[in-house]
Amino acid sequence: MLLNGFRRNQGPSSVFRCFINTRPLADALRGNKSVEKLVLYGEHSSEDLSYMFCALAGNIGLKALSLADIPLDDESWSIMCHSLVLHPALEELSLDMTASHDATSQISEISDYGFEMATARLTRRSRALAEMVEVNTGLRSVYWADEECDTLIIDNDVYPRLEMNEYRFRVAAMRKPGGA
Repeated sequence: MLLNGFRRNQGPSSVFRCFINTRPLADALRGNKSVEKLVLYGEHSSEDLSYMFCALAGNIGLKALSLADIPLDDESWSIMCHSLVLHPALEELSLDMTASHDATSQISEISDYGFEMATARLTRRSRALAEMVEVNTGLRSVYWADEECDTLIIDNDVYPRLEMNEYRFRVAAMRKPGGA
């Protein structure tokens, strides 16, 4: 019933704490322009996440996406970046606790804070995010905990691009139709 509501909804809406099956939700969100904010939590299979990210690429109204406590494997991370690279409306992306620490994660060591990803893996993920932000000029905000990224890439490539996007957004908002 909730999914049918998404399919028929014509006005702006948000989805919080979504614990329903990912595939039907993805189908309901595909092509939907009324859902502006989506917050996903919990464990999902890599296949389901890939399906969801591909559907979100077609959700032209989505302005904010938050993935909280969803361990993304490298394939899901790549599909997410690829799906969101040309997203027309996405402005905010929150990737809180999205590190995957399964047996294939190339774990480098165990610290007081838990598992830490290998530096090469952090670099691959950070570069994929930087490439997405480079192309998606509408993205103005990315939240990603520093212990899960290559801070050099984030500081040198991602944050400057986000500042340019924010400046571009402000200039566009200040311009009036027919003005100089």
